[in-house]
Amino acid sequence: MAVKSIKTKNLVWHNVLELDSDSLQWLKKEFNFHSLAIKDCQGDLQHPKVDYYKGYVFLVVHFPEIDHKNNIIRTLEVDIFVGKNFVITIQKQKNKSLNNIFYRLTTNIYARNYFMSEGSAFFLYRILDEMYRKFSTVTRYVYAKIDETERQIFGDETTASIKRLADLRRMVLKLRLMLDPQKVVISSLQRAKVDFFPSEVELYFEDISDFFEKIWAILENQKDLVDGLYDTNESMLSYRMNRVIQVLTIFSVAMLPLTLLTGFYGMNIPLPWANHPLVVYSIFILLILAIIGVIVYYRRRNII
Repeated sequence: MAVKSIKTKNLVWHNVLELDSDSLQWLKKEFNFHSLAIKDCQGDLQHPKVDYYKGYVFLVVHFPEIDHKNNIIRTLEVDIFVGKNFVITIQKQKNKSLNNIFYRLTTNIYARNYFMSEGSAFFLYRILDEMYRKFSTVTRYVYAKIDETERQIFGDETTASIKRLADLRRMVLKLRLMLDPQKVVISSLQRAKVDFFPSEVELYFEDISDFFEKIWAILENQKDLVDGLYDTNESMLSYRMNRVIQVLTIFSVAMLPLTLLTGFYGMNIPLPWANHPLVVYSIFILLILAIIGVIVYYRRRNII
């Protein structure tokens, strides 16, 4: 059974690493949780929510994790049961941050007392508070990617930056979609009328709510930055394309008289000065000088 536990005088934390058949039977037998809550634990990724049952609270919460290999942000779901003297966390995917907290509480008695000495409500707050700080780490990562992409755009790598901008848009959108419903969850916990939730804990959940508002403001700013970089990148691409077309047009127009002359003297009929090579060569030289003059003129006017 993939369940690890930490016990104190008034509280026990069961950390379910994987909801296998043995862990599922243990939950049903030892705690008699509602079948709908068990169903949510068994299913695929659930929407963040909080449900109040008689004697316990059931939460579904999400935390972000950076997948550096694929350059994406993954959603890690944790299902939580909170009772008067117990907290059960169920990991849908391996959650390194949550396991680090568990390990710290196992090996450090001071950390264990800080987290677990004031009951299940305060323990829930401290777990959520520490886990939600992962949003700050991810937003800093996104800011670093935005700066890197900005340098790339203004470093004549506009084509390569298109995929980066698409990845950044996806990251910011994923974080917004992850954070938005959880504001409702924390707001509900603030107003929860549960026997084992002391009134003082409302202020602590309000602290998480304030943190969410700050993260939301950061994500709004990042969305504006990414949209601005996308527009800038489009403008730079259009500008460079116009410059290329402009140069090609100038060269085409400049070469037109020379093309006309070669076509004219390429005809198999008697033509003026056809038997005077020096005259023909002089005409060619004049045309070439004229072409060079046109190019120099447009160059000085910064047209090419």
